[in-house]
Amino acid sequence: MIVKMKRKLSFLRYILLFALLLFCSSVSYAQEEVKELFDKANSLYMNENYTEAAQVYLSIVEKGYENDAVYYNLGNTYYKLGNTGKAVLYYEKAKKINPRDDDINTNLKMTSLSIADRITPLPELFYVKYFNLFASMLGPFGWMKIFLVLLCVLCLTISALILIKNERAKYFLKKSVFILAAVTIIILGVTIYTSYEISKHDSAVIMSEKVDVYASPAEDSTELFAIHEGTKVTIKRVQGMWIEISLADGKVGWIIKEHVEVI
Repeated sequence: MIVKMKRKLSFLRYILLFALLLFCSSVSYAQEEVKELFDKANSLYMNENYTEAAQVYLSIVEKGYENDAVYYNLGNTYYKLGNTGKAVLYYEKAKKINPRDDDINTNLKMTSLSIADRITPLPELFYVKYFNLFASMLGPFGWMKIFLVLLCVLCLTISALILIKNERAKYFLKKSVFILAAVTIIILGVTIYTSYEISKHDSAVIMSEKVDVYASPAEDSTELFAIHEGTKVTIKRVQGMWIEISLADGKVGWIIKEHVEVI
């Protein structure tokens, strides 16, 4: 009976090992395939084959590989094609992942100069403004790395506090644990906040040359104003074929949702 059990466990180990190797090889193959597609798209872009380059970059996204570099290159490609809406859309997607990248922000500002609408954002509360500036210093993955490092240091400090007998050292370690715990909790909060922000899909970009904005979700309602291709909007709610949007300057209205693409 014991021999049979050992054979069964040995067989299970081989199955698990085989499954692990199969998984690793499939991941490696997928990464290699994505790299080849990325290099191909870059080559097409350098040779000014912008339409084909965009198609290859999009095929990478369709495989589930979302990356700020891919989105940034898509933004550049659509800018070269003269498609302002798509260029802003993909620069915004890249910025969402990597908000502090200078190239992304510079190209987004440059592209925004060609947008017809000039919208002055409402002023933010000072503490909201500074918190957002602080949170945007790193993406969610950067904050996660800092959180994990702090958590490891906190665990080591607690372990030292338990093991060390010297009273002066214990006093210093107690203070350190308190400070580290407070900072770790703050960084965890920032990590959760930035992760939530990147997962939200409540912003969109206007894709049509001109879009009329209405007071209610009906074409026979009052026309409030018009917005143009490349303008970023916030989606407040969806009702059938209509979405209620707000602009950075506080204006609110309804448009047909086929005119936008979600960031």
